[in-house]
Amino acid sequence: MKGPLTIQDPFVDSTTYTVTVPKEYTAGCIGSHTLHAKSPDYVDDSDAFTNLLQVIDYSIYGLYPVDTKVLFSSEYEEYLDAFKEDYARRGTPAFDFSYELLQGSHGRMAQVKFSYISSGKQYTSVYCYREDIPFLAYGEINDENPLSSGQYVPWVIDSFEINE
Repeated sequence: MKGPLTIQDPFVDSTTYTVTVPKEYTAGCIGSHTLHAKSPDYVDDSDAFTNLLQVIDYSIYGLYPVDTKVLFSSEYEEYLDAFKEDYARRGTPAFDFSYELLQGSHGRMAQVKFSYISSGKQYTSVYCYREDIPFLAYGEINDENPLSSGQYVPWVIDSFEINE
């Protein structure tokens, strides 16, 4: 792992992020409160997320159909059901859902994994949410890529700090 790196958010005055990423990855800010780190194998969006990590402020973007606080309660199934419905609506059914509470350096983290098939390939999406701040890390695992971004997700979000 490489870091910690400090990255200036060019879209939000005086906000910097500190994060540790895989040593071969390059990191930057792609939008307000959105970081990404690319592996050297990243070419384009065709197979992007196995070679791309994202750290996102989910409170700003409203990306998820239910309140993410349920992830840290006994009602986490509500969150998983919302993901299943969302993928089914898009015509890409998701399957093999798993949920795990992890203990990070800053408190609890909720990790959600599920699989889907796109263009004949199976991918496993990995989302890891911090309870203490409204940020998540996202990546994907593809069996054809031995070091997919999804394998780093818990370590990246655990290292993440926001400085305003």
